[in-house]
Amino acid sequence: LKVASRPPPSHGADSRKALHSSATMNTPSSTIQHQTIINVSALQALFYCPRQFYLQEVEGIHTPNAEVYSGLRLHTELERDGGDAWDHYVLENTDLGICGKVDALKTEAGQIIPYAHKKGRCFRGENNAVQAWPGDRIQVLAYAVLLEAELGKTVPEGRIRYHADNVLVHVPLNAAAREDVKAAIAQAQHLQTSTTRPPVTTNENL
Repeated sequence: LKVASRPPPSHGADSRKALHSSATMNTPSSTIQHQTIINVSALQALFYCPRQFYLQEVEGIHTPNAEVYSGLRLHTELERDGGDAWDHYVLENTDLGICGKVDALKTEAGQIIPYAHKKGRCFRGENNAVQAWPGDRIQVLAYAVLLEAELGKTVPEGRIRYHADNVLVHVPLNAAAREDVKAAIAQAQHLQTSTTRPPVTTNENL
């Protein structure tokens, strides 16, 4: 992957940073022009409910609810209160076909880790083990993949802070995780070209 990077702007009153990448592709220019870049947050919606993804991303029907506004308030409060590495990083890669705004980045032992902040509680697996919800998992993994393309170095994992129960979930970016991200992007791209709404979901968490 050949990536041309543009450095982030200098700090100002707003501490937000932006990182953008564009990849060279061995595809016709017409293909690139018609390719839709998928927002990473839309991949999360895809795992939550494919029909919701279709309504929002294909038909353009957006109906924010109390949960959405509550999540926005959380991000606003975190940004206002400061804390470690609370900067937004906007990433886009045309080769991957995704873009997204990472909540925060931290550097540990020379490695950069993307963080996502969630208002609710984590998923509890066997023996009450803390886990990420499937949509949250694919979201932070997609951020990690974007960072790898931007930085040209391995990103070992992503992390999700669930504020309702104050737990931090580590999500490793291994070979299986990379395939999961690729499959999610492919499914989203397929739905974007479909003329049929997905069926009503059976997700018990809706």
